[in-house]
Amino acid sequence: MNGALMRMGLTIALIAAVFFGEQYIEGLGAAKANLACSVKIDAANRAADDKLQALTAQAAEATRKLQAQADAQNIKDSEHATTETALTGHIHTLAGLYAGRLRDPNATANSCSAGPPSGATGTAHTGDGNTAQTDGLFSVPFTDLLTTIVRDADRINDAYASCRSRIVKVTDQQVTGDNPGK
Repeated sequence: MNGALMRMGLTIALIAAVFFGEQYIEGLGAAKANLACSVKIDAANRAADDKLQALTAQAAEATRKLQAQADAQNIKDSEHATTETALTGHIHTLAGLYAGRLRDPNATANSCSAGPPSGATGTAHTGDGNTAQTDGLFSVPFTDLLTTIVRDADRINDAYASCRSRIVKVTDQQVTGDNPGK
């Protein structure tokens, strides 16, 4: 019985040694596998960090360039706005000289004379012996026609200006529904 017990004890010890040895060997393999995976994961993380830093640097550079372009454009826009304001003022000044009225280019302005330059005769020679009297840039009949047209345009402009306030008042009353005549 002693021999049988001993065999049974040795068998159990052998089975336990095989079982725990296998567990130990599997643990070593798992540790090596985990270590290999950790190394690969760390390498991938480092590569991802490097790529992220590179892309972040590119994005920062692109943002800097865009901001520089926006700043330059704002400066140009400011300069253009200043130029536009100056030109608009100049145009309004020039328009204010004529106050929206059509003018006869042959009319006297300020203290200047509308006559021909010194030594000019005021006649146009057509080459066939016929002379036509001129009073400036165009012939007299054409100048008279333009003068008539300008005078008519001024009358229309005056009539419009004289009744514009009445039209605005009537329009405002229609829009607001305010009619004092009722």
